[in-house]
Amino acid sequence: MVVRLKFEILKQWITLLGLGGVVGTVVALLVKAVLERRTQDHEHQWQEERERRDRTQDTDRATYNHRLTILVREHLAAFIRTGRWPTDEEDLRHLLASLSQQTYEHFLDPAVNQGWVELVATSVELARRRLSSEIEESDIYDYNQLRTDWEDACKRSFGPLPDTPEELVLRHNQRESESTGT
Repeated sequence: MVVRLKFEILKQWITLLGLGGVVGTVVALLVKAVLERRTQDHEHQWQEERERRDRTQDTDRATYNHRLTILVREHLAAFIRTGRWPTDEEDLRHLLASLSQQTYEHFLDPAVNQGWVELVATSVELARRRLSSEIEESDIYDYNQLRTDWEDACKRSFGPLPDTPEELVLRHNQRESESTGT
């Protein structure tokens, strides 16, 4: 529609300038072809950008449900809040050492990834403080706010947060049952 309007305006200018007949038609057709080509290029770029954004969102959704991401956002968060860890303390120490070296998936969206890096670093720090019983309620409150801010960035980036895969929830609950003897 935009091309058609521009073409009509061009025809009016050609008439005003006195470029009638064959010359005017040739010029008008050339300009129309150039305008259509630009429109097609713009549409193609827009489609490519949309496809790239969709792939980024799909990748970030998958990263959100990556096993290590779930371990940090669910299990490590629960440990920071309650002091309960589903396996032994040595397992927790290995996890914290690994996370300290940033051996985890990163998100493609820069805002989400920045929040994730901050969340992991804070989680490691607070988990270590929980192990040494040096954590305070204000630390947990600040941690909860940081986690909420990160989840909000995730929602803005790739929509509603995907559900945690059922097998990971069951596996965690199964370990808790085994450790409590029920």
